[in-house]
Amino acid sequence: MSDLHKELLDSLKELPISENYSLKDRYADFRQLFTGSDQGKRVYVELLAWGRLFNTKIPGDSDNMYKIGIAEGHRNFVTKLMAAVNIEPKERPNEATRKQPINRSTKGER
Repeated sequence: MSDLHKELLDSLKELPISENYSLKDRYADFRQLFTGSDQGKRVYVELLAWGRLFNTKIPGDSDNMYKIGIAEGHRNFVTKLMAAVNIEPKERPNEATRKQPINRSTKGER
């Protein structure tokens, strides 16, 4: 492993853990990163293209299950990226909104 790779991995270890990273914060950060500038938009479209989101044809041998799995993994990643950028999380209610408790009767009883 080169010194550059070691340095990169060491710097990644120092990043804060995302345990307290709210869905709203993630949405705002991803929106700013990928839609806040022309460069961000270009990178976003490039990532979607790398994930073959707009091209369902699998390159090479379509009978190779490993290639299919890898292509589906790329596609899965970019769909999650798209969701993080484009779908604003809904606010969760602070209290229950149901007025009556659910009747959980045993089997056969109504």
